[in-house]
Parts: sequence; structure tokens; C-alpha cells
Amino acid sequence: ETYGNDFFDYEKEHAIFEKTFSFLDKACGDTVFSSTNKKSNKETVSFIGFNVYLFESITVGIQSHLDELCSNDKYLDIFKQKITELKSNKNFRNSTIGGGKNSSGYLKTRIDLVNKIVEDIINGI
Repeated sequence: ETYGNDFFDYEKEHAIFEKTFSFLDKACGDTVFSSTNKKSNKETVSFIGFNVYLFESITVGIQSHLDELCSNDKYLDIFKQKITELKSNKNFRNSTIGGGKNSSGYLKTRIDLVNKIVEDIINGI
């Protein structure tokens, strides 16, 4: 389908969508976009409802390395561990909980943090 001078490849975008959510489901299941309870720690993590800021940052933050993440199941457990740790990080929590967090600055920060985690996973750091 074309809009003006742009071409939107539905099949390609559908494949990316499927790949994204398949990876996230395998890695984290239904808690991928859930915030962690403030009382969570490394030994005990409890999750609370869907968080739109996590949805945005995680789905966009993995895109530049999606093919690599999906290439090897060894990334599944470490991704889940690192994302859970990030959700419990006080600074990250402050950018995902409460009002006024939908500004472009907060969004870029959240996406960059997820992207950095994925880069570190791929690079074995």
C-alpha cells in the first residue's frame, strides 16, 4: 500500500511484529510489560499490572538487535533476568511510574536503557 511517496510493506511489518512478540513471549511470558512491586528484590520479584511505558520502551528498544536476539535461545533467560533487574531499578522505575512520563525525553531514556541491555547481552557483557 502506498501513501504519498511512502510505501508501507504490510508483510514485512507483520513479520517484524510477530518476531518481536514471539521473542518477548518466550523470554518473559505475560509479565514482560508488568511493573515490579517496589518491595521486589533479587530473590523475590512480584509483578503488578500492564505498564504502557514498559511496552513502548521494550518493544522499540529491542528492534535494532531483534534478529540477533531471535537467533539463539541462549538469550531468552538472560534477557528476562536483565529486564526484570531494569524494572526494579529505582531510576528506571521513576521513568515508568506516575504521571508526566510520556514526554519524549523520558521515552528516549527508557528506549536507550533497553537497547543498552540488549547490546550488552549480545556482546556477552
